[in-house]
Amino acid sequence: MKKITFILASLIILSSPVVAQDVEFFEFPPTAAVIRLVEKGSPQAQVKLGRDYQDVNDYDQAFKWYMLAAEQSYARAQLNLGLMYSHGGMGVRQDYTLAYMWLNIGTANGSSAAKRWRKKVAGNMTSQAIEKAQAMARKCMKSNYKKCG
Repeated sequence: MKKITFILASLIILSSPVVAQDVEFFEFPPTAAVIRLVEKGSPQAQVKLGRDYQDVNDYDQAFKWYMLAAEQSYARAQLNLGLMYSHGGMGVRQDYTLAYMWLNIGTANGSSAAKRWRKKVAGNMTSQAIEKAQAMARKCMKSNYKKCG
């Protein structure tokens, strides 16, 4: 009976949102169970997993995890997406308009680093491209991150 109680308690704990939010301390590469928790979990854990994938040059996976976190208004993820687009060659083509859009959104959500990078990216853009990126950022945020780019 103690074993069954322990197993049931463990399953309840593992499926709770608190654990899903505390998955930031997983090892890399993550297990399938950790991935399922991170998918439902905190944007901080998603960015950590994205960063881990970026560190091993798996940019498609990094982009996926950053996007999941960015869709939750997480400024760090929006900064990372902006940086990926501004540099290019990291699973996405270099696109200053998309970079500016994500950095603008990250800035609106409180990232001072996104604000600094947005200024640097703007130096590579025309005023018309900046206006377009700003309009894209407004549309993205207004659509709850469903119409971004």
